[in-house]
This record gives sequence, C-alpha cells and structure tokens, in this order.
Amino acid sequence: MSRKSGLRIFALLLAVAALAAAGWWQFGRPASVAEAQGPRLRFQTLAYSDTFAVVVFDVDYARSAHNPGCAPTDVTLLDADGKVLASSRQKGAAFTQCAPRENQPTTAHYQTMLVGDFAHHPPTKVQVAVAEAQRPNAVRDVYLSARAPQHATLDKWRGLQNGRLKIKDALRAGQVFYLQACQKLPDAGDWTPSGNLRLADGTPGWVLNVWAVPYYNAPGVLTSAQRCFLVQFIPNPDHAPGTRATPAQMQITWQRNIPECIEDAVFQKHVAPLLAKANLSKSPAFHKITLPDGEVQWCVPQGGLPANVRKALTPWTAGPTTTLALP
Repeated sequence: MSRKSGLRIFALLLAVAALAAAGWWQFGRPASVAEAQGPRLRFQTLAYSDTFAVVVFDVDYARSAHNPGCAPTDVTLLDADGKVLASSRQKGAAFTQCAPRENQPTTAHYQTMLVGDFAHHPPTKVQVAVAEAQRPNAVRDVYLSARAPQHATLDKWRGLQNGRLKIKDALRAGQVFYLQACQKLPDAGDWTPSGNLRLADGTPGWVLNVWAVPYYNAPGVLTSAQRCFLVQFIPNPDHAPGTRATPAQMQITWQRNIPECIEDAVFQKHVAPLLAKANLSKSPAFHKITLPDGEVQWCVPQGGLPANVRKALTPWTAGPTTTLALP
C-alpha cells in the first residue's frame, strides 16, 4: 500500500468516527456527493419497550438541491444479525408523524412509532431511508444509527388498571412519555382520546399529543368496543414540568367523532331522541338521503353541525373519562 493511499484511508476513518460521534451516519452514496448535496439526518430518540419502539429524528435539507419538507421516509429496526424486526412499511404496525422545525425552514422533524415483539427480539440498529423529493420513486439516502436503541420500559406502569382502562406497556424518553393501553368503549364507533399526565398537585404537566391504533387494518380491530392504542405525552407548554418531574396521575377522555353520514337505524336510536329532547327535530342539521339500494342515511351538511346541535348530541358523543394513579 502506498503512503498516499494509507493517508486517504486514515482520513476516511477519522471522518466516519466524527460522524458517528455526532450521531450522524450515511451510506449508500459516494461521500463526495453526500457532502455537496443531499439531506442530512440526526437521530434524537431511539428507544423501545417490550411491545413498541420510538424513533425520532431530524432531516436537514440545507445541502440539498430541493427542500421537499416532509418527504417519504422508511424506518427499519434491525437485530444484531441485520434481520428486519419492524418497518414503517408495515401498514398498521408503524405510524409516522412529520412537521417542519419551528424557525428552521430547511429542517423536518419526524417521529415513528413501531409495534413488534421486542421483548424476545430486541433491536440493535435503526436504519432510515429519506427521499429527496415528494415522489414515490425519488432517490433515497440511507442512514444507520451510530448507537443502539435504548430499552426504556417503565416497568412500574405496566399492568396498571382502573376499571376498563389498562396500561399494557410504557416507556420514557427524556421528558416525553409513550404508552400502549387498552380501553373498553361504549361501542365500536369512531372515538378519539384526549388527556394528560398530572403532577402530584394536579397540574397537567404533560398533554396527549399523538395517538394511533395498532393493527387497525386487521379484521375485528375497529369493529370491537375493546380499543388498544398508542399515545404520546409531551410537556405541557403552559405548565412545563421540571426535568426531574414525575407524573403521579393519568387521565384519558374519549370523544365520539360524528360520521359524515349516519345509518337510519343508528340515527333513530341515538340521534333523533336527543334532537327531539332539545326541540331540534325540525332543524335542517342533517340531510336525509336514500341510496339506490333503498338504504336511508342522515348526512351532515358541508358546513358542519351548528353548535346547538352538537351540544344536544353530547350524551351520545361524550365518552368515558378514566383517571389512573401512577407509581
């Protein structure tokens, strides 16, 4: 090996070490091209529990020819042998949220939650492929985390239950909490949760920010009143807790989403009596339509329901509120 070749290899190793130390890693493109153009990725949170994992990262497009904003990404969890344990391509088993970084127009912030059996198959590597444009066939840069995901299960929260709400699994990543829980709802309707984690004095220190239903595409999941869900709690911007603060209580409230069109049987059983009770039976809040097969439905107008109608339907749309003490 010539002295010049040896110096080149040594310089390359130094560059790779510097990238790894900073939490950056890229492969799949020539280094000279990657330095001149292409997005740059920084991993932030790599954490997992027994049943789900969380990957949080930023993508900076400052060096790219284009800034596609929240471009498509593929997140993959691998074991020590390189075997795929979970992937964001698995519909129903992964959920990605993206938003531009505030005051950073060239940076997009991503969060992906993935479901899997990580108790028996712990992930050791995270791979992310980032597209350079809002096109399915766009060139993708591939990054590999320089550190292994952290096992961050909150063992004291697992199995906690109050009535029909039970925590299945939970983890903490800095000041952000994630949990998987199950709740028995009044029926199999379209329900949305809201809630918070409270300090010992009752202050809502964290608020529910993101939620998803694992395996929503599997038969029977959305047609069952037993609903399991993933949620993320972030620090409350109005009552930000201290860095060492610990939640003492969790509160979850469910709200029914009124569908665009309601089947006649459901309308007559749940909606019509409430409208009659509020003297709104003659209100044009819902439009009656008859489908070609003779089925009758009652549909919400394009402008939405008036406030007085929504208030009258509260007994039907308001779901359960459950409070759970946390150790």
